[in-house]
Amino acid sequence: MTPFANKPLVVTDTDANQNTFRIDSDQFMSYQMNSNVIHSQFLPRNLLLTIGKKS
Repeated sequence: MTPFANKPLVVTDTDANQNTFRIDSDQFMSYQMNSNVIHSQFLPRNLLLTIGKKS
């Protein structure tokens, strides 16, 4: 599953949509970084493979 699977695919140049996308991206990146910290000593290779498959 991708983090944006439930969002409509609307491409516009409005600031509102750009801001929304940036916020969602920041939250997703924070989730990935927190996952790396939590699992850094537990199966780091498997975690990297999982993140690679999602993107």
